Amino acid sequence: MRPKTLWEKFKPIAWLQCATGSLPLSGIVDAESPSHRIFSLPFCYCLLHFGLFSYMFFSHFSLNAEVAEAEVLAMDTSIFRAHTTRALFRFTQLYALFSQAYLLLFGKRLEKLFMMFTKLGPSGFGSMSLRIPLILELLGFATHVLAALLLGFPYYSSNPTRLIPQLMIALQCNCFTVMFLAFCLEIGSIVEAEATKLVETGFQSSSVKVLTWRYKEVRMLAEEISGVLCYPLLLTLLDSFLTIFSTLYFTIATLDDLGTQPPVLLIVGWASEFLYHVLRLIAITSGPQFVIFKVQKLHQALFLREEATPEVEKAVSLVHDYPIEFDLSGHFGLNRGILVTMLKASVAYMAILLQFDVPPH
Repeated sequence: MRPKTLWEKFKPIAWLQCATGSLPLSGIVDAESPSHRIFSLPFCYCLLHFGLFSYMFFSHFSLNAEVAEAEVLAMDTSIFRAHTTRALFRFTQLYALFSQAYLLLFGKRLEKLFMMFTKLGPSGFGSMSLRIPLILELLGFATHVLAALLLGFPYYSSNPTRLIPQLMIALQCNCFTVMFLAFCLEIGSIVEAEATKLVETGFQSSSVKVLTWRYKEVRMLAEEISGVLCYPLLLTLLDSFLTIFSTLYFTIATLDDLGTQPPVLLIVGWASEFLYHVLRLIAITSGPQFVIFKVQKLHQALFLREEATPEVEKAVSLVHDYPIEFDLSGHFGLNRGILVTMLKASVAYMAILLQFDVPPH
């Protein structure tokens, strides 16, 4: 039986993303690799979805005082907090629009990435690696919907159709995170598979040369992924940072309001949003960390080889001097330190913003 390509294993997630107008790539039914063709059915569907969503976004893009005051009366919150809430919600909508527009314009580059994985041949992308991005996609969808219901229950209960845009945003905002995690898991599995072959063949010179060649290809592929997904991932990190910061600010500011009972629905909604975005940051940084772990194991297997042939020494130097990294086109490297940095910044800016907040009473 022929091993499945990365695209064939990615199809369950691609179906969800295509259904929400996020992935304008053809070949979801029976193709080994995707294709980005203008005027194809997925492309036209995503383009129509983008047009409708853009109309909804810009037709309701208003931050006037009347609307803010109405929210103050409905939520029993300060005007400043109401304005901040609406601004952050509009940014999330804008981020969802950017995700759609980026894939419509640069879907050809994404197609190229899947083709590069196909040219590398079968790898070790197992069922567990496929389940992780799929679970993250469904978890993000459920969390966004839950938070929307809890934070705006009176608004959506009067007209349930207003929840439809939230359902679309819930899946669109998770598109690049899931895709990047799948790419990282695939690269880590390729490195692990090559290291296993090298040990099984007894570090033969021909096997070491093949490993060196494939390692260079995988490293070039990682650089290509960083270039293609650079700005989408930067906006994803910004979206998570703003959400973590805002949920901390709203929770503490609401609990700090004297003379009011803590609104349980709001607190639970903000807590669900906070936990989800922390998990999303962990997912983004865990992908590169998984690759680093597999590369370290490969380097250890080569370094501890008793008979160090010239080919093995060359491979050790290559893996040590040129590690596989995801640096987002030179902006900064993706690692677990980002999560700690963002949490520190959220606490610092929250303390500053609380000084501008005036309680509603």
